[in-house]
Amino acid sequence: LAPCALSTADFKNGLTVLDDNKQPVKIMEFLHVKPGKGSAFVRTTMKNLITGKTLEKTWRAGEPVELADVVREEAQFSYQ
Repeated sequence: LAPCALSTADFKNGLTVLDDNKQPVKIMEFLHVKPGKGSAFVRTTMKNLITGKTLEKTWRAGEPVELADVVREEAQFSYQ
């Protein structure tokens, strides 16, 4: 399967994408910034789903981003 590419314009809270190291990260917050001078950019706060670390990254507006292939399952735990 071909990787699904998104743009930074498609960012939403809770979206799971791949970072520069090809690890899945969940977008916790994002802010689209349009400065008076220069090009627009998107500032994001993300959480790595493997290590649990929180990181911040700035993307150029319109930059392609690869969507992570994550399976979510609902589970109920029974403790005895």
